[in-house]
This record gives sequence, C-alpha cells and structure tokens, in this order.
Amino acid sequence: MKIKSMLLIMLALTLVLSCSSKKSEKEENAEIEAQREIGRKQWAEDYYGDENYKPKPEEALAASKRAIAYSNLKGILNAEMRFLAENGRYTDNKAELGFIPRDEKYSYSISMTPSNNFKITAIGNIDNDDHRDVLEMNHLGDIEKIEDDLRNWKNTDGLRKPARHTQKARDVEKKLKVGMERRMEELQEDQ
Repeated sequence: MKIKSMLLIMLALTLVLSCSSKKSEKEENAEIEAQREIGRKQWAEDYYGDENYKPKPEEALAASKRAIAYSNLKGILNAEMRFLAENGRYTDNKAELGFIPRDEKYSYSISMTPSNNFKITAIGNIDNDDHRDVLEMNHLGDIEKIEDDLRNWKNTDGLRKPARHTQKARDVEKKLKVGMERRMEELQEDQ
C-alpha cells in the first residue's frame, strides 16, 4: 500500500514538473520571438529609416549573409586570441590559425598593423551586382563597414544598377586618379 501511494505521488510530481516545464518553454519561445522582433525593427530602422518596414525576402537573405560574415570575423578573432595565448604573438597566416569559414560568399584576409596588432578584412558580394561588401575588424573586435553592399542595394533603381550618386562618386574618383597621375608625371619631369 505504501508503495502504491509513493508511486502515485511520484507520478503526480512528474506531471506537475512536466506542465511547469512546458510553460517555461512557451515563455522562452515568447522571449526569443520578442528579441527577433526587436532585432528586425532595429535592422529596418538602420537600413530604411523606418522600424515598421517589412524587408523583401531577398533583402532579409542578404542581411543573413552578412550576419554569417560577422560570425566568421568573430571566429577568426577568437582563433587569433588562442594563437596569441599559445605562441605569444599574432599571425597573419590563416593556415596557422586553423579557422575554416562557414561560407564561401566572403573572402577573409589578416593584415598586421605597425603596432603589432592585426586587422581582419572580409570582402564579399552579397547580391551579385557590381558592388562589394567590405567589413574590417580590429584586434579589439570593433567592426567597421568600409563598403556597404546592403545600403547600396537600397540606393538602386530596382534594376540592380548603381544609383546616380554612386556613379558620380566613381567619376570623381576617376578624376582624382587622373589628376594624381599628372601631378606625379610633373614631379618626375621637374627632377
């Protein structure tokens, strides 16, 4: 009789615990969904100036590709920190680090700075147009967008052609390059 009552108590406790764990799973899912919504709104505000903007599927896919690049940059940074702990120095040789990126959309390079630190550069083309996405991370983990392929996507005319301001920037860059070459020729002639 005691055994039966103990079994019933254990069964009741198991049911209570399983019901309470289901509630916590629902609460966890609700928290995760709330965090996703906050992230979506922040992304829409950053790129479109409107937190209620609903991105197109290809825009969301492009943003996820950049998120993978961020993850790879952090992975390379962690590998550099492990290498520093083991060898007492940083390296710019990716083979020594042993880190393999999770995707092939970006190419990664490591360069040493004069102050014996490093910068990790990720270069990729998110949407297969003429514009690149260039991200740079320093040894502290700070990421800077050098060229922004996602923002360029926003500034296109819908046919994946560069917007006018982008073409103007290219024209100015070309004029500066031609002017610099002329100036270098003049300096060589003067000597």
